[in-house]
Amino acid sequence: MKTLETDFIKQKRMKMSSRFWNPLIPLTDMIKIVAVTACPTGIAHTYMAAEMLEKAAKKLGVKIIVETNGAIGVENRLKSKDIEESIAVIVAADARVEMKRFNGKPLIEVGVSQAIKNPTQLIEDALSNLYPIYKNEN
Repeated sequence: MKTLETDFIKQKRMKMSSRFWNPLIPLTDMIKIVAVTACPTGIAHTYMAAEMLEKAAKKLGVKIIVETNGAIGVENRLKSKDIEESIAVIVAADARVEMKRFNGKPLIEVGVSQAIKNPTQLIEDALSNLYPIYKNEN
């Protein structure tokens, strides 16, 4: 069963590489997703969500860069280049996050608990191009 799952993911990645081809990304690089995690207190859940997303991405062979908005402020702030090169954005937050930088990107907004409980599903949905394009209203 695990072999079938791995083959499925490899096939999906092959399809995705052509659908999300970006001339700014060398073909040898992995598919990239960016994420932001934040909770009101910023002590535990912010970092738990980031860790779960990172573990799920590694398991699926996807590169993920996670910005955390915790009690000590923003850590690992996403660079414009990383956002531009990503195929999707996952915002797992129960607190306010700067959103305008994601304009035009496929994006999903969920609570931090969703990223803790279902990180693999969030990444698989990003790979399947299920997220709507974010449009900044401001």
